[in-house]
This record gives sequence, C-alpha cells and structure tokens, in this order.
Amino acid sequence: MILSRSNSSDVINMAVIYRPPTAVDNPIAVFYDEISGLFDKFGDVIDGDQFVCCGDFNCGGDDPTSVSSDLQAVFDAHGLQQFVQSPTRRTLRCSSLLDLVVCRSNSRRISQVAVQPSHAVSDHDLVTWFLSTKLTLKPQLVTYRFRSLKNVDWTRFQNDLHNTDLFVNPASTADDFAE
Repeated sequence: MILSRSNSSDVINMAVIYRPPTAVDNPIAVFYDEISGLFDKFGDVIDGDQFVCCGDFNCGGDDPTSVSSDLQAVFDAHGLQQFVQSPTRRTLRCSSLLDLVVCRSNSRRISQVAVQPSHAVSDHDLVTWFLSTKLTLKPQLVTYRFRSLKNVDWTRFQNDLHNTDLFVNPASTADDFAE
C-alpha cells in the first residue's frame, strides 16, 4: 500500500509492507528483488527524504535485533536505514526483529521509535514512532450561511416538497432514487 500526504510545503510517501512468513509461491529472493524494485521507483523520493516504509517484513536476522543480511544489503544499496532496535516478535523459544520502520539514512523524520508489548494479544509487539513533517496548516476562513428557522413558512415548504419528483414521480429502484 502506498500512501501520500500532500501540501504545498511537504510530501510524504509511505509504503506499508506485509510479507507472509511462509510464502511458498514467492521465495524470499523474489521478495528482495521486488522490494528493491519498489525502492528503485522511489529513488528521488528517498533522496529527498520524503519516503517512509514500515510493516511486517518477516526477514529476521542472525540475532534478535537484526534483519537478514540480504534485506540489510537492499536497504544499504538504496541509502535506507531501519530504525527499530529491539525484537518485535516474541515466542517462548525465540525473539526476532520482523516489524520495521525504514527511511532515508540519517533522516530526522523518524523519532521516538519504541516497541510496546502486545500483552499476549499477538506474538508481535506494537511498534510506535513519530513522523515529523514540515507541514504547517494555514488557517482557513470558513463562512457559514444559514436561514433562521423562525422565518420559514412551514406550510409552503411542505407543499413545495410534495410537488417535487420525490413525491410526484417516485423512483422504482435505489439507483434511480440516488440519481
């Protein structure tokens, strides 16, 4: 999924990734090629620090606080940094870093990355983080117009409604009614 938030002062492109842990029809090498292709398409956006990628990559590394060396190589090749520093999946037998927040290396957009316990709701913990933008909203002047209900001629209003097609020639289907 790609999300984009646009304003005259800033744009953020966000990719949300979910890679199933056992993808028989999509081997891990294919995933690395696909994710690298995605990063290729967003090269200028990555260089401009306008790209964030997050999600469950399911590419744990040799220890509980690293990702696979092949995935890290993809990040390095595209000038990206992974910001989560502790395991995000915990079972009785192991802990793994699977859920990631990725942005341009040395980006200042991502801060306060934390892994919060899911309290056994899931075997994955919750990853929280702040995304800073240069977005400043200008106040918009909103003008409202209304009519005083005290001055409505309710009898005339009711007669006018009864003379509309809604009552005179009612629709026979929901689609016709919507039109």
